[in-house]
Amino acid sequence: MNGLPLELEIRAKIASFIPKRSTTSSDGEQTTLARSSIASLSRAWQATTEPVTFRCLRVKSNELGEFTAMFKTIHRRKYLRTLTFEVVLPTYSDELCAEFETDQDRKAHDKIASEAVSLLLRELATWSAELNIHSTSIFTRQWITSIADLFENRHRYSYIHFAHFGDLQVPCIRSLPSPTYRHLSPDSLASLTARFPALSEIRWIFFEPGVFSALRKQLRHDFTTSLQKLKVSPEIKRLDILVHPPWYFPHQRLPNIVGSLPNDPLCAALRNMIRRSSLRDLKYTGPIDPSFFWPSDPNELCTTWASIETVTVSFDHTSPSGKWYFEDDEFNDPTSNEPLPANTPEHYPPGYGTEADSKAALAFDRSMSLERNKDTLYRYLPSDEVMMPLLEAFARRLESTPSLRYASLETELDHRDGLLGDRDYSWFVSYYAPGKSCEFDECMDEPDAGLSQARIFFHTYDWRPERRLINLFRTVGKITFLPSLC
Repeated sequence: MNGLPLELEIRAKIASFIPKRSTTSSDGEQTTLARSSIASLSRAWQATTEPVTFRCLRVKSNELGEFTAMFKTIHRRKYLRTLTFEVVLPTYSDELCAEFETDQDRKAHDKIASEAVSLLLRELATWSAELNIHSTSIFTRQWITSIADLFENRHRYSYIHFAHFGDLQVPCIRSLPSPTYRHLSPDSLASLTARFPALSEIRWIFFEPGVFSALRKQLRHDFTTSLQKLKVSPEIKRLDILVHPPWYFPHQRLPNIVGSLPNDPLCAALRNMIRRSSLRDLKYTGPIDPSFFWPSDPNELCTTWASIETVTVSFDHTSPSGKWYFEDDEFNDPTSNEPLPANTPEHYPPGYGTEADSKAALAFDRSMSLERNKDTLYRYLPSDEVMMPLLEAFARRLESTPSLRYASLETELDHRDGLLGDRDYSWFVSYYAPGKSCEFDECMDEPDAGLSQARIFFHTYDWRPERRLINLFRTVGKITFLPSLC
C-alpha cells in the first residue's frame, strides 16, 4: 500500500502532530520524537514530513551554513513558505547591562547584522522566483545575562544600519514584515525593500528617537535620501507606513525639525515616491505637512498619483515645522503654538558621544517629562494657520487623482468632560467616489442621489474651514458637514 493516496493522507495527518524538535523533561529524559527522527524511518515518511517540517522555519544567523546545506535541493526549497531570520548579536556583559549602547557598540552591531543579512540574501538570490516564499521576517536581538539591567532600554535609541547590498535581487520573496525587536534605521528599511522585486506590499515602522531632535533630524534626512533613490517595483500595490513620533505635553513648544525649509523634505520624498509607483492602496500614520499631498512651490509641477485608489492618512497633532495642528481657546498659552527658538540646544540620546553628553541627554529627557502645567490643556480647535494649508493640499490631491475611490485625512482628539465628553473624538475629512457607498450617505440632504456623485464628509465638530477652501472642495464633490458622531 506504500504511496497510495489514503496512506499519504494518513501519514501527513500524523506528521502534522509531531513536534519539529525533540523535547526533554527536567530529568533529562527525551519525551517526544522530532519530525527529523520520523523522516529517517523511510523515504515515504521523509516525503511526508518534509513539507510540514520546512513550511515555516526560524533560522539564526549562526545557523546559516546549516540552512544553506539543508536547502541545496530544489524540492525542499519549494516547501518553504515562511522564513524568520534572527541575527544574533553579542551578549551584554553584566557590567554593561545597566548602560546605554555606545557608538562602538552600534558600529559593531551594524557590521554583524550587515554581514549576516547579506549572506542570507546572497543565498536566497540563487533560488528560483517561482518558489514563492510568502513571508520573510528579519530581526536582531541580544541575549541578556543580568537581571538588574535596562533590558530593551539599553538599545532604545540604537538603530541597525545595513551596509549597501549593491544590486542584489531576491525574486523568491513575496512579503517582508517590518523587522522586530531591534529598530532598523529607516534608510535601511528602504534599502532592504529594494532587494525584493516580487513584493506586493511595503510595511515600514519607524520609531523616532523621542525628544532628541539631533538624531531625529539625522534619521529623517537619511530616510529622505533613500526614498529619493528608491525604485519601487511595479509589483508593489500597497504601502503602509507607521511613524511613531515623540510625545509632547499639549502645553509644550515643539522643535522645528525642517529648519528654514518651506516644507518637510521627508513628506515631499514620500509624495514623489508614490508618484513613481504603481501603488493602489496607501496608508500613512505619523507627522505630516501639506507637501505630502501637494508641493509648496506653485511653480513645481505636481503630476498625478496615477494608480492610487485608496488613501488613509492618520496625522499626528504635531507638525514637522514645530507648530500644533490644534489649539485650546481657554487654557492655551499663545507662545506654546510657536516652535522653539532656532538657537535652542539640540541633543542626541544617551549613549551618543561622550559620557558628559549622555548625562546631559538624560537630564534633558527628565526635564521634558517633568514639565507640566497646573491646568490641564486639551487641544481640540484646529489652528487655521496650520490646518488650512494641509486641507488645501488634500483637496488638490483629490482633485488631481481620477483613479481615487476613497480617501481620509483623520486624527483622534482627547477632550475634557463637559465639552465633548470624556472620550476620544474622531476628527476627519473623507472622500467617496461616485458609486462607492458609505455609512454617512444617510446624513446627506438627498441620500438617494448620493451615489451618483463624489461626496466629501467633514466631521470637524463645530469648526468650519474658510469659504475659499470650501469652494475648492466643492469642485471635487458634494460637501456634507456631519453631526457629532456618538
